[in-house]
Amino acid sequence: MDDLTQIKGIGPKRAADLAAMGIDTFAALAAANPDYLETTMEVPRPLINEWLTRAADLANKVFAREQVVSVDVAAGEDETVTAVYEYLLTGKVRVR
Repeated sequence: MDDLTQIKGIGPKRAADLAAMGIDTFAALAAANPDYLETTMEVPRPLINEWLTRAADLANKVFAREQVVSVDVAAGEDETVTAVYEYLLTGKVRVR
């Protein structure tokens, strides 16, 4: 379960409503049908589109974090993996 309230326009009530529909992760929200959300949540389509875009961004960050954590890093590769992880999370390249 992810904290959907990190997305602008989703407060505790909307997050609970989404969870009741089985949408309780960023990935699930990103994959949700926008027409269904617009109808059931009674929210304007532009806001739904913002939710889906932000949810996809956050889902990618969660996925990246999980992948880095699960990597069995060989000796000497720690710094490279850390730099890739930082890039995936922030979109910024660390310059030395």
